Amino acid sequence: MLCLTCGRVRPAARLAEYTLRRALLIEERGLCVCMPAADKPPVEPAVEPAVEPAVEPTPEPAAGAAAVAEPGVEQVDLPEAAADR
Repeated sequence: MLCLTCGRVRPAARLAEYTLRRALLIEERGLCVCMPAADKPPVEPAVEPAVEPAVEPTPEPAAGAAAVAEPGVEQVDLPEAAADR
């Protein structure tokens, strides 16, 4: 009595099949409007285009720029004369 595709009540094949129980079930779940398999056009499987995740390039540090401190590492500024050694 229920459609395996949509879960609603399938239309009755004969007038005698329209009972109070069927009417209440139609009221509760709705009437199936799926096309019979013979009337359905052939369905091609959906193919989704492959999408690669976006990766942002890591910026290169500018020449003479200070190194980025790592977590948990204290960064100390050295005087210019000591940095040249």
